[in-house]
Amino acid sequence: MPRARGKEFWEGFKSDSKSSKAKAGGGKILRLDYCCSEKEFSQRLPAQFEDLQKHLPIPEYTGNSGRLNLVSRLPAESARAQLGLRVSCAYALTPENCGVGSRNISSQTFDTVNLLAHSEEAQEANETTQKAILKRLEGDNVDAFALRRLTDSGDRLGAVWHIFAAQDTERIREFLLKMSEGAGHSRSQDQGWYLDEHLRRRLKEECGVQSITVLQFQGDAVLIPATALHQVQCLTSCVTVEKAFLSPEHLAHSFGAIQSPRTDSTSPQQPHTLQVRSALYRAVRDTVKTLTSHIPQVSY
Repeated sequence: MPRARGKEFWEGFKSDSKSSKAKAGGGKILRLDYCCSEKEFSQRLPAQFEDLQKHLPIPEYTGNSGRLNLVSRLPAESARAQLGLRVSCAYALTPENCGVGSRNISSQTFDTVNLLAHSEEAQEANETTQKAILKRLEGDNVDAFALRRLTDSGDRLGAVWHIFAAQDTERIREFLLKMSEGAGHSRSQDQGWYLDEHLRRRLKEECGVQSITVLQFQGDAVLIPATALHQVQCLTSCVTVEKAFLSPEHLAHSFGAIQSPRTDSTSPQQPHTLQVRSALYRAVRDTVKTLTSHIPQVSY
């Protein structure tokens, strides 16, 4: 982005009275996304890159050389390098904008892990903030431990995620299509949808689909299964780092997504067709090779 706008973004990032208009909308930039290769990230920010690699959860899945990360089977300098890292810096959403998403409902072809690297301290009193957050979560399927953590610990809550099961994707898309037709325009091809409390209730009542609600505190990592629809609200100004990986458990979903790519906003943003096909081929090849090596040689 231009230098002037970049300066404007970071001046409004902190939770002070000067940024209240920006947080509420006000024609200001609300989110800044930056995608780069891991090679570029490690060269520009070597210490931060090393720290990120060290703190990735379940490294056997998320690590570049993890045995359960099928991306590790791709050539390091070709297809694997195209996955890259995504850094997202988003303003907090005020209670008045609780029906707006920091990221609207969407899905990815690959599994992803989203690490909340920084959550800006909220200006409001802690008790007031907790009441506002709890009100937003009414009717949601929230883990009891996470709620206790919100009220009893000093951890800083940064974002709220709603994650849907991959097998519910088609029913959700049909629901959104009906919402778009009812609104008289194709919102799914415009700015996208954020399912607020009212729409999530309708989705559950009309389609039998309910999300899992995840509270993400500073330092937490949220794992999103491949092709699972998800959305997020930032309750404080946040910096997150997203890393893609490909698990054996969700390979079938990834392969299904590249077989019938869509163009609306709920589709994977980048199909990565070559990477998925190549990872599948190499995984099967290595499996056959391993099995063959254990078959006893028979002499005739």
